[in-house]
Amino acid sequence: ANDLKTITNLAYSLDLKTGKSACVPPYPGGSLFLPAAAVVGGQVYVFGGGAWDAVNNRAINTSSAFTYSIKAGQWKAIKPYPFPVRGLAACPLDNRYILLGGGYGEGFTNFAAIYDKNRDEYTETVHVPVPAMASFIKAGDFIYWVGGEHAMRQRSDAVHRIRWKDLL
Repeated sequence: ANDLKTITNLAYSLDLKTGKSACVPPYPGGSLFLPAAAVVGGQVYVFGGGAWDAVNNRAINTSSAFTYSIKAGQWKAIKPYPFPVRGLAACPLDNRYILLGGGYGEGFTNFAAIYDKNRDEYTETVHVPVPAMASFIKAGDFIYWVGGEHAMRQRSDAVHRIRWKDLL
């Protein structure tokens, strides 16, 4: 967004067969930009994100985390991410674990953790190779850490990979 004062907490669903969208209950974590999201087992998981602090006229990071039940149409708070961050990457590893890493906290970070949806807990894992806001891609036995912003207004074309089972 060019104007962070205009961000909202509105949420929508999209039917990929028909192309129709519909409003779902607003995101309870407030109006955010650059949160991380992943879908596992019919649940949408949302972690962190940036918010606008109108009093101090600046962006701030959040550590809040919520899950949305597609079937029930309801949000539920889960354990917050270990620290406030925006631009976090998220990638489901299987039907239980979500890999989270990178982002921008007090600066660009290479911290990574596995979220266990069954236990509602985070376990620190192998850190991402470059502190950045980048993306994870799971393909076969590997997780790829792809490109991203590693310094303000600087982008990287670096690609790294690791066997995803080595992260557990």
